[in-house]
Amino acid sequence: MEIEQLLKLRHCVDLQQELKRDLLKKYRIAEGHAEELILEHLRKDTELLKLLSQKDNLKHIQRTRSYKNFRKRLSERTYYALRQYNQKQELQEQLLAKLIDMPSSTDSDVQEKLFHELAATHLSTKERLAYAEEFYQALEAELQSAKTILDVGCGLHPLMFPFQHFPNIGSFTALERDQTCSSILRQLERLKEETTSGLAGEKANVVFSFHQWQLNDAWQVLKGEHYDLAFLLKLVPVVARQDSDLLMILAEVPADRLVISGSLYSMTKQQRIDRRERKVISRFIKDAGREVLREIVIGEELIYIVA
Repeated sequence: MEIEQLLKLRHCVDLQQELKRDLLKKYRIAEGHAEELILEHLRKDTELLKLLSQKDNLKHIQRTRSYKNFRKRLSERTYYALRQYNQKQELQEQLLAKLIDMPSSTDSDVQEKLFHELAATHLSTKERLAYAEEFYQALEAELQSAKTILDVGCGLHPLMFPFQHFPNIGSFTALERDQTCSSILRQLERLKEETTSGLAGEKANVVFSFHQWQLNDAWQVLKGEHYDLAFLLKLVPVVARQDSDLLMILAEVPADRLVISGSLYSMTKQQRIDRRERKVISRFIKDAGREVLREIVIGEELIYIVA
C-alpha cells in the first residue's frame, strides 16, 4: 500500500491526532505546524509505517517500541524546529528575492508591506509585530531623545522599526551574525542608500548601516562610535545560555542608555520563564555597573530601560 493511502486509514489518522495533542500540550506550536512535522517524520519512519500496515489496533501500536521511539524523536525534532529563529526559510527566500529586485523608487507603502512580511518570518520579530505599536509608544521618551541608535543582535527588528515617527534619529546601526538576516538587512541598507524616502514609510533621513558581526569580535566594527541608545532585545538571556563569558563584552556596549528585554514565556514549551529571565538580566545590569530606570511588560516581552 502507498504511504499516502496508509496514512489516511482510520487508525493512522487517530494516531496522528494523538501525536498532535501531545505536541500542542507540551510545545508552543501552531496546530498546522504540528501536523506538518508529524507527517514529515512519519513518512520517513519505515519501521513504524510497516507496523501501521500490519496492525490497526491503536492501543497495541502505542505500546510498541517502534511507536515509543518515534514519539520521542518527534518531540526532540519539534523542540529543535521551534528553536530556529528563521522557521519559514522557503517563504523567507521568496520574499528576499522580491526585496533584491525592488527598486528604491518603489512606493513606501509597498516597501513597508514587504518589510513586515519578512519580519514575520523571524520568530522574535513575528512575536513583537503583534504588539508593535504599544512597544514603540512605551519607548517614545527614550526614542524621541536619541539621535544615534545601535541595535545589537538585531535579527530583523530594523524592518519593523517606525523610522518615520522619529525624525530626530540621525543614524541607526544594526549588528547581526545570522547569514540570512544579514542578506536581508544588506538590501535594506541598499534601499536607504539609494533614496531618502525612508526605510518603512514616509521621509526619514536616517543613515542606516548594517554590519555582519560576532560578539566575540567585540566592538571594533563600530570604529569608536558611541550611541545614545542601544537595543539588546532578547539578547542577554541568549548569550548567557550559549556562552556566558561573552556577557563581559556585551556589558561594554558603547551606549548611554540600553533597552534590554527578555521573554515571559519559553519560545518552545508551554511554560513561563520570566523569573529566570529577570534573574539573568538583573545580574547582567548589576555586573555592567548600570541602573534600571524603568521596567515594563509589553505583550510577551519583559523590558528594562537602563542607564
